[in-house]
Amino acid sequence: REVLVYEVINVAKREDPRSADHILHMVDKGYNQYFKYIIMPYTGKSLDYIKETVLKSEFAPHTAIQIACQTHLALKNLHELGYIHRDVKPDNFVVGRYENRNVIFVMDFGMSTKFEKTTANLPRESRYKFIGTPKYAARATHQGRVVNRKEDMESWYYMVIELFGTNYLPWAQIDDLDQMFYLKECFFASKYDTTVYADTAVPKELIAVRRFIDQINGAERPNYEEHEKVLEKLVRDYKVDYYAPFEWADALAKLFLNKEQKEMEMKEREKERKLRRRTSTMRVGA
Repeated sequence: REVLVYEVINVAKREDPRSADHILHMVDKGYNQYFKYIIMPYTGKSLDYIKETVLKSEFAPHTAIQIACQTHLALKNLHELGYIHRDVKPDNFVVGRYENRNVIFVMDFGMSTKFEKTTANLPRESRYKFIGTPKYAARATHQGRVVNRKEDMESWYYMVIELFGTNYLPWAQIDDLDQMFYLKECFFASKYDTTVYADTAVPKELIAVRRFIDQINGAERPNYEEHEKVLEKLVRDYKVDYYAPFEWADALAKLFLNKEQKEMEMKEREKERKLRRRTSTMRVGA
């Protein structure tokens, strides 16, 4: 399934590179007697890794907005190719390397599938009891219903809220699926507006995006353009500079440098051990 998605992506990139700017492509594929494999471009770390391991702190608001814009465009690109992701979360978005170091890409299409474009043909129940990652899963997933573009955008919205603060989602520390679903229902019923949007770093303008997503019916196309208007306003209000390096650039470079130094030191120690073993053997045999 994942290979089929990448083949569609590769064709789109050849015909119009800008149509899939924020989607990773497939370099090659193959299989042997043990497993099948896909070769991907060399990328940087995931958003989840960067926040937890590199920054070890929350994203700055302007960074969260920039990430929101790029990840929104990535999903819009994917949907326009006829596929939904079904597992939208920070771990499935990675930062590019070298000339793409300011670009965020969506990846991991193992759960992706083509979506139904008409609500009348949309099956009521899903063949899966649950699909995706509970924390970011849409309400329809909790109900065992077939998901569509709306659900990708709902998961994206949860992810965006969390970009501004790790525990801003009311169910962030909840494991029980039923309780999690209840809290998500309350979230869309505006019961957490004063705590999420008024008492945190989350811009209140995002309430409009939540409403747009909630108003999507069945297989209806999300109003990406309205979402983008809100995001563009935030870009202006927070003076987001798309050409400036991400806030983690220096910390990530230092991390890679330290890793390379450690690898070099390990290689040197291994050379010394081998040399000592050879010298010891020569002495024993003399």
